[in-house]
Amino acid sequence: MATVEAVSVPFREAIEFHRRKVSLPTAAWTDLYGAAHARAFTAAGAARDDLLADLRTAVTKAIEQGTSFAEFQADFDALVERHGWAYKGPRDWRTRLIYGVNIRQAYQAGRWQQLMDPDIVRMRPHLRYRHGDSRVPRPLHLSWDGRIVSRDDPWIMSHYPANGWGCTCWVEAITERQLQRLLRAGVAEIGAPDDGTYTWTDPRTGESRQIPKGIDPGWDYNVGIASMEGVVPAELQEPLPPYGEPSPLPPDLPPLPPVRPVDPARILPDGLDPQEYVDQFLAEFGATPGRPREFRDRSGGIILISEELFQVRAAGGEVVGSKADKFDRGRYLLLLADAIRDPDEVWVDWAMLASGKPALRRSYLRRTGLSGGKEMFTRFQWTGDAWHGVTAFNVRPNYLSKHRAGALLYRRPE
Repeated sequence: MATVEAVSVPFREAIEFHRRKVSLPTAAWTDLYGAAHARAFTAAGAARDDLLADLRTAVTKAIEQGTSFAEFQADFDALVERHGWAYKGPRDWRTRLIYGVNIRQAYQAGRWQQLMDPDIVRMRPHLRYRHGDSRVPRPLHLSWDGRIVSRDDPWIMSHYPANGWGCTCWVEAITERQLQRLLRAGVAEIGAPDDGTYTWTDPRTGESRQIPKGIDPGWDYNVGIASMEGVVPAELQEPLPPYGEPSPLPPDLPPLPPVRPVDPARILPDGLDPQEYVDQFLAEFGATPGRPREFRDRSGGIILISEELFQVRAAGGEVVGSKADKFDRGRYLLLLADAIRDPDEVWVDWAMLASGKPALRRSYLRRTGLSGGKEMFTRFQWTGDAWHGVTAFNVRPNYLSKHRAGALLYRRPE
């Protein structure tokens, strides 16, 4: 891995990109995928909020003040001792990873915002890919050095740096005169190469993805576009405050995306056995009783789908009932599944567990148009070890607003 040093001149766009992130404790890097990292601050294995908060403070200091890697390591050592964090991997490798990835991604996101400035676009209409100073260059990254493409070329949408762990490539904007000079010198090529793809299987969900060759899994996205035009509009990107502090909402929270009509077949018959309702819900995600399935939602996060979601347990742990048919919920379980798979919005906020410990709670919201002009609002809330579902009809705006709290992780494009 190349030597990591602080960006010498921190700038406003990079700082703002980092500030808007939501801190999400994770156990592994696969807990989030791809562009989800443009909205979330994580460190694999940092599963406690207090630990992640201190890590974020150290990274923020580096981004905003341009502190050195050595100073970041000192901050890291202090927080590891304070929290007793048994992180994986050697200290030097782990600190370089956290420091380098966060600084480079903030820089690249801010850099893209600058590149898209109308004056820059007018004066410097072409983008030129440049290889970084990696000690062990990736052959394809090296082959892309000098490649010139337009800003709207699909290639730059997936190949904008960084393109993998330790990648130090970058992009510059050049003028028409520079382009012609480079072409005459024979050191530039115009247009995107066709290097093909490879198949990668998500170890958590089993889903297969086609990744462009030369790019590591999870890096096949443009961090600049994800920060400006991603799953959450920039004006709605607010960080999640620490537990116990109020969660302010954007001043002008827009309505939920337009209502979508439902296929009547998605409403199940009355009178089924509770287990039949559960089985049909699980089948929506490829799960079965006794065989749970991890599902990656639209925000890039993981939710565990299993029959335990519907089991009511006594204090001793034995199953004593089912949630599937309570409150006439059974008929609408497929609509609850739709809220998870294809929500209008996904929010994250704090909740207090029965154990007395705080935990992050995801809320999946969706409005559905039923027959006869009836409208249904569905909310699925999940904290990892418990869930709560709500189905309501023809609700008022103030009812909706109280369920849109915390930090917005995803909003369906309209």
